[in-house]
Amino acid sequence: MKSKTLIASFFIAAFSLFVIRVAAQHAVQSQGGMMSPDMMTQHQQMMSQHQDLGKLIDQLNKSFAALENEKDPAVLKNKLAEHGELLKQLQTKFQQSAGMMGMTGQMMEHSMMMQHGEQAMGFSQTQTTHHFFLTKDGGVIQVEANDPKDTQNRDVIRRHLTHITQVFASDDFSALRRNL
Repeated sequence: MKSKTLIASFFIAAFSLFVIRVAAQHAVQSQGGMMSPDMMTQHQQMMSQHQDLGKLIDQLNKSFAALENEKDPAVLKNKLAEHGELLKQLQTKFQQSAGMMGMTGQMMEHSMMMQHGEQAMGFSQTQTTHHFFLTKDGGVIQVEANDPKDTQNRDVIRRHLTHITQVFASDDFSALRRNL
């Protein structure tokens, strides 16, 4: 039974490391090969956790080998306690990695949303700011370039908002649907 638990722990740890690496690689690819500073920090933290998990797995392997060869019941009891502590550490590290993967997933979703916005609107989502205001008769969307000297994004914003105004006035949203 203990060996099955150990094997399951190793499998879970190895699988989590694989998922972490795939998530990080996907994040880099979805950014066009570039990582944001937040993504870089997340990636470094995940790689550190990956190394910690690898070290714990190595320690568990050694501990398990020592358990298999131990004949003295008193020593075996002590080694089992040490082995159990290593398993608890592995579980804690695994839970931390799972939390990190959740945060990475959220960051990837945000990145994909930003890319979609840039494709649909034609201007940088990180170099501009959207403001949404509710009014008695509906609402107002204000979009501005973060840098007042950024005439390129300013001009694209103006074209986009003019286009959106025309789409709403004509009641023909087919062009917008193609961008979804």
